Amino acid sequence: MKKLDHPPAPLTLTRERLRAVIYGEYGRGKTTLALTAPRPLVIDTNGGLISVTLQGGTATTFEPEGYEDLEALYWWVKEHSDDYDTIVIDTLDSLVYALMDELTDDTVESKQASGRRVGLRMRFIPEQADYYASQRQMHRFLVALRQLGKHIIITSSLRDFGGRTAPNVSPGMERVVCDWASLIGELIILDDVDGTEAADASGEKPSAGGRVLLTKESNARATKSRFRTLVPYVVEPTFDKLWTLVQKEYGGNK
Repeated sequence: MKKLDHPPAPLTLTRERLRAVIYGEYGRGKTTLALTAPRPLVIDTNGGLISVTLQGGTATTFEPEGYEDLEALYWWVKEHSDDYDTIVIDTLDSLVYALMDELTDDTVESKQASGRRVGLRMRFIPEQADYYASQRQMHRFLVALRQLGKHIIITSSLRDFGGRTAPNVSPGMERVVCDWASLIGELIILDDVDGTEAADASGEKPSAGGRVLLTKESNARATKSRFRTLVPYVVEPTFDKLWTLVQKEYGGNK
């Protein structure tokens, strides 16, 4: 009979960490927000860190070439666990594209090895099985990251389908990632305010031209929050502000 590797443990903030998906239009500051987290290791699939670098931000980065690199990175982080508090994926959509390309290439190579001709167009069109395989890859990787006990922040550009905004991935991949996350927020810039907007849980009110992280569940967006103190939005969000509000809620529930 298999024995437990570790016993069941109480649910506490010392064991639980923030698992956030931050999506939005380009130039909203998603990467900048992600890198306000403590001691980040960035899985960089987008090459979009230059603005953060110019602002004086620092981080350790890794550019994976395929799924096997992600598996190897997991074991590397496990060995260097004391060096990092946060894992950032920047961005989700570009990582999914890279994984899908790898799967599609593998499918094409298998067909060609069996003597089948593959047209130029078909070399770039994933099959249905590739989508499912990509979702399974992502699910396995995210669960493994969660078990490392680090904060995890994932950025993504925005997809608008029928008036509903969401991370820029397929509906199936959206379900995988959003089921895993404890916070999904759309980062926006307010064009205008009329002065009647309520303050967030920290007491800060939105201002014109300011950034707001929308978190309230809505039919108009794929947002959610398992933390009441982050609903309905967070004004000028940083990691410290988000985590302080989460800790405030936890302390109030003791």
